Amino acid sequence: MLEKIKKYAIVIFLTFLVWAWAFNALERSITRPATLVIASNPNSDIFATFDRPAPIEMNLEFKGTPDKIGKLIDRFDEGQENLEFKFNPENEKKESPYTLDILKFLNDHSKKRKLELEILKSSVEFVQVKVEKLEKRTLKIKCVDENDSEIIADNISPSTVDIFVRKGFTGDAKVILSDRDIEEASKDYVIRVPFVPLSPTDRREGRRVRIDLPAKELPTDTVQTQRIGYSFGKNIMGRYAIELVNADELTSSISIKGTEAAVDTFRNQKVHIFVVALDGDEKKDGIITRPVVFNFSQKDVANGDLRLAKDEPREAKFRLVKLPQTPPD
Repeated sequence: MLEKIKKYAIVIFLTFLVWAWAFNALERSITRPATLVIASNPNSDIFATFDRPAPIEMNLEFKGTPDKIGKLIDRFDEGQENLEFKFNPENEKKESPYTLDILKFLNDHSKKRKLELEILKSSVEFVQVKVEKLEKRTLKIKCVDENDSEIIADNISPSTVDIFVRKGFTGDAKVILSDRDIEEASKDYVIRVPFVPLSPTDRREGRRVRIDLPAKELPTDTVQTQRIGYSFGKNIMGRYAIELVNADELTSSISIKGTEAAVDTFRNQKVHIFVVALDGDEKKDGIITRPVVFNFSQKDVANGDLRLAKDEPREAKFRLVKLPQTPPD
């Protein structure tokens, strides 16, 4: 009986060896380009640098079963796998500076475990890592365009921001405005995030701020508001008429700022200004005073192409006169 057990054990052991040999014989290796990058957290007080520019380009040799290797080749060729390995300095507990063993780091990386492949070689073996503790500072905010030229804002709210920076930093936090941002902020405002660059691939950010830019410069023109329109509340429409007291004043010339096309559009309007009578005005005694509504093109106003030259609303002075009512038949 004992002899039979020994024979079975030997057969099982030999079978295992043959299986292991066959399995290893099936494994393949392949080399593909990869990158090592430093993970960026815009709110972290930890900043890391390598002793060479990041991202670090390298070639990695992978080993694994044919199906896993084939899967990697397919994903790589289809652009679904970029083999980017992120180094997160917040996970490192070593005293700075120190030497990072690239091969060990990659084989311990979560991305490698997902690939289910072994990394045998790396064209970059070691890299020096320096980790810095950043300090929080309150900085002024500066707006720049995409060419890094400063843009003077009418208002930035809030005007300062708390942000992590490297020791000895003396500059301002930045907000980069695109051409579209500049156009929007000139007409209304934009909300953007100020930041401080720490390296070409890393930066720290503060809370969002509101940015108002000066309205764009427009030439001044003069238009005579000759044509007046009238608007009535629904409850007084057809029952009352407007008797203007200062018609001559309302039809005098007014200065506006605008592009040539926007000014021509306004000049050619069938109505230049509207005098507005509201429900309830019929109960008021004496003369009613109310700002007129300029019949500017909404599109031109929205694009910042047309506005009053001075912030001085023109006011209409009028009385409501009750119209005679036609008796029912």
